[in-house]
Amino acid sequence: MSDPIEELLTAYSPQVRDLALRLRALVLELQPDAVEQVDTADKLIGYGKGRKMASLVCVIIPYRNWVNLGFARGTELPDPHGRLIGSGKHARHVKVASTEDIDPAVLRPLLEAAWAKLSVQGASHSALNRKGAWMRAIISVSDKRGIVELAQQLAEIGGTGFELYSTGGTKAALEQGGVAVKSISELTNFPEIMDGRVKTLHPAVYSGILARRDKAEHMAALANLGLPTIDLVVVNLYPFVETIHQPQTDLETAIENIDIGGPAMIRAAAKNHESVIVLVDPADYAAVVAELRQGGVSPATRRQLAAKAYQHTASYDTYIAQYLRGANSPPGQPLPLPEEFSVSLRQVEEMRYGENPHQRAAVYADSLGNPIGTLIGNLRQLNGKQLSYNNILDADAALEIVRDFAAPTVVIIKHNNPCGLASGDDLRDNYARALAGDPVSAYGGIVGVNRPVDAALAEDIAGTFYEVVIAPSFSNAAVDTLARKKNLRVL
Repeated sequence: MSDPIEELLTAYSPQVRDLALRLRALVLELQPDAVEQVDTADKLIGYGKGRKMASLVCVIIPYRNWVNLGFARGTELPDPHGRLIGSGKHARHVKVASTEDIDPAVLRPLLEAAWAKLSVQGASHSALNRKGAWMRAIISVSDKRGIVELAQQLAEIGGTGFELYSTGGTKAALEQGGVAVKSISELTNFPEIMDGRVKTLHPAVYSGILARRDKAEHMAALANLGLPTIDLVVVNLYPFVETIHQPQTDLETAIENIDIGGPAMIRAAAKNHESVIVLVDPADYAAVVAELRQGGVSPATRRQLAAKAYQHTASYDTYIAQYLRGANSPPGQPLPLPEEFSVSLRQVEEMRYGENPHQRAAVYADSLGNPIGTLIGNLRQLNGKQLSYNNILDADAALEIVRDFAAPTVVIIKHNNPCGLASGDDLRDNYARALAGDPVSAYGGIVGVNRPVDAALAEDIAGTFYEVVIAPSFSNAAVDTLARKKNLRVL
């Protein structure tokens, strides 16, 4: 027979289903007879027959079972946040003001009152303390920027805050920052072993992350095993890329910086993102805290964070694969062509537009900020407006051409092709001959020079309209001369 509670909740948002099933699971855990398994919604709703799902408490814990929990008839339920509707004898049908955007802390006072009654009736105080927090987070980060501030804010959200679990260095950093945090071993009842290689790889961690809150059997399994749900995973990974770029890094050091537990937790949380928030980037902390303070993280944000999480682990694995492939090749020998090839890049800058105004473009770099190609990673812009997609393509072409010449050389590029080039001892003469190659096409082009530009050459260049001038360096006087053209990009 199907579960009528689960069926009753299918029409509602994941947040509502999550909250309702959690409430039911916790009450079942504390008093197994509190919620009856019945075969019709009418019997389930009980005294509140015919009322809508907005009466969450009435649906999940029928009125007769509130009495079983120890509430006297007509008890007015506590509402310190002012978020509940109904009082006096009608409080047993208390409604949440906004069921689609609900703060889990809203119903915590109701549970606390129930737990207090149950503890008088002989419930285990250790169980009550262990399950007392409504929201739980696991925090384990290598990049500790903003982590103390995030944990401090999480500890205060909703008035009751998150229960925080952490590992090793992250736990030490949080404690040093004055944050109350528990060791992950308190969750797993298993020590960190093998120099930290095994810390979070435990069913107590992954059950709480992966349990679907909309499946009653998942929640019942957690309750039967005494395992809590995990609502937030804040993880970023061992600095593998930074490590392998350090001088004299050997293979053993690189391998010890391959994270195992971190990617597993990230992927698990991202898979169950309807119920679990996953954070891999400190840049996202503030926005998530803001949403939590407004009652909950939206489905759109959860999906966005999940996509970012999978991209994070995919990039990480790409660098590991590339490194190990290179480590297996003889020094000085080209790498073999792989059967599969992945590239991991991050956005450095968004262009004003792409090759044409209706198209989009951006500049991407590797995880250390090293752009692909020779140009962007080494340039410094001394004058002019933002570079466009076409500026970058043409400037890169100019740079690649003049780098091929040992003698002083000037090239003028238009639409990614040279329309004039001259090489010789005299730069000014080279510029004049390059311009003479096609003075019409040179208009609006890019000038590339493989020697420092002085004031005299700058004066010659300033006589024609160009988009970009790129050279190894410019004298102060040359920069002043070219700066008279405000839009001319001097690189």
